[in-house]
Amino acid sequence: MERIGRIIHHLAILNRNDSNQRLKEYGLTSNEGSVLMFLSRHSKVYQEELIKELQIDKSAVTRLLQNMENKGLIKRIQSPVDKRFYLLEMTALGQEKQQIVDQTFAKKDFNTIAIMGLGVTASAIMNMLSYTLKDKN
Repeated sequence: MERIGRIIHHLAILNRNDSNQRLKEYGLTSNEGSVLMFLSRHSKVYQEELIKELQIDKSAVTRLLQNMENKGLIKRIQSPVDKRFYLLEMTALGQEKQQIVDQTFAKKDFNTIAIMGLGVTASAIMNMLSYTLKDKN
């Protein structure tokens, strides 16, 4: 089982690197793409919800969101009830970039990434995971 865990971890790294490479020409990172995709499915959400979704350290998410706000992709609106919380909202530019992220990821061939990075075993695992995820959706 440890071998499968390592393969999945390695696939995640390959996927992140591939995503970063594809989004770089649009001035985005894979983490920014993930935030935009999340916000497209959940209109206005609190920063805490995003932290739970991305499973990234709170300070790393704060830096990520500050960078995205500086790029004009999102707005962080301080909660009127509790000043410690921020509501997140995509800007018009963020919505444009989010469409690019969707188009970029739609072209992504996970089997090619798996085969290039790890070979046939990884490809088989990716196919298995893909079918499992399709069944759950």
